[in-house]
Amino acid sequence: MVVKLLITLTVIFVAYLILRRRQTLNSNTAQLSKSGWKINTDDQSRNELNAEIRFGAYLFLVMMLTLSAGMGYVSWKNDHETVLVTLYRQNNNDAQDEKIVFHVYRQDLLERSFTTVDGIKVVVASDERMEIRDL
Repeated sequence: MVVKLLITLTVIFVAYLILRRRQTLNSNTAQLSKSGWKINTDDQSRNELNAEIRFGAYLFLVMMLTLSAGMGYVSWKNDHETVLVTLYRQNNNDAQDEKIVFHVYRQDLLERSFTTVDGIKVVVASDERMEIRDL
């Protein structure tokens, strides 16, 4: 949702820059023709090229900022996703394993330990089996 909003704002900003550039070029040409000055085509084409390069640089900057913000949001959203972690503890007396279920944020999962949503730090022993499922 946020990525779509950023893309829409980028398109609006680009359209604004294009319209502003056209308006500036038209007003400059009209002022020069009214004043009777002779327009040097080499300087005018060089100025247009510089304006196009500047516009391209701004457009690239806006696209990169939008892309990095979108990637940051997706990464943040993925890290804050809740997963279901099930620990199976084997009891020596019973043939059946003891099953304990935890809800954990994806960012809090480590190799042999994790922190639950409630803030409990769990360390998995070597004789326990850990199963992770997405909700």
